[in-house]
Amino acid sequence: RQAVRSPRALLPVIPEAEGIGLMRTYSERLVCKLEERNIALEAAREELRQMNQTLEARVEQRTAELEAANERLESFAYFVSHELRTPLRAVQGFAGILRDDHSAELSTEARRVVGVIHQGAERMGRLIEDLLDFSRLQRQSLRKQPLEIGDAARAAIEDLRGACAAREVAFAVGAMPRAMGDWALLKQVFANLIGNAVKFTRERPQAKIEVGAREEAGGVTYFVKDNGIGFDPAMAGKLFNAFERLHGAEGYEG
Repeated sequence: RQAVRSPRALLPVIPEAEGIGLMRTYSERLVCKLEERNIALEAAREELRQMNQTLEARVEQRTAELEAANERLESFAYFVSHELRTPLRAVQGFAGILRDDHSAELSTEARRVVGVIHQGAERMGRLIEDLLDFSRLQRQSLRKQPLEIGDAARAAIEDLRGACAAREVAFAVGAMPRAMGDWALLKQVFANLIGNAVKFTRERPQAKIEVGAREEAGGVTYFVKDNGIGFDPAMAGKLFNAFERLHGAEGYEG
């Protein structure tokens, strides 16, 4: 028979005292590494905390700067609008006097120029009023409450009927679910949208303007639709920018 040697016989024999010393050394090294790791982790946490504090301070500072800039801009717009109205009324008044009382004394070209001045002053007046309305909206706080959206649309339509009394305009208001909102601001939104629909359907023998809603994934979409001239889809991103014009002033005022 062949003798089989035990694996234990191949292991070196370490005295007990020496083994305890090695274990103590390894333990001390492990403790040192853990302490170093904890120190590095704590330093990283402190750095992250300081970075968060700095970021929060920057965000607060930038927010305060933006709010101050908006307030200055609103005040400037309101001031300029008020200051421009007085001289503009004078231009409109004198141009109107020339057109109405002295037309016979003016040449054809002079009457045309006076008409251009009067039309330009009227358009400037509308822009000033729009600027004032926009400034008021920026300062107005929201008063949210449950609303019948259809009632706001119908109220806006009633206010606009006088402006299109001489035209054939068919309004249709469909069923619309209730929603939370500010009544005055929502009515103004419908007045602007429906007013644009009235304006841009003036070339149609029969204008059709529809207000309604449709349910979609994630919520309800309210819409104003008309059979007017429409707009280039490539310009859709500019459609709701303040004072943005997608059509020439020659055919459509405002």
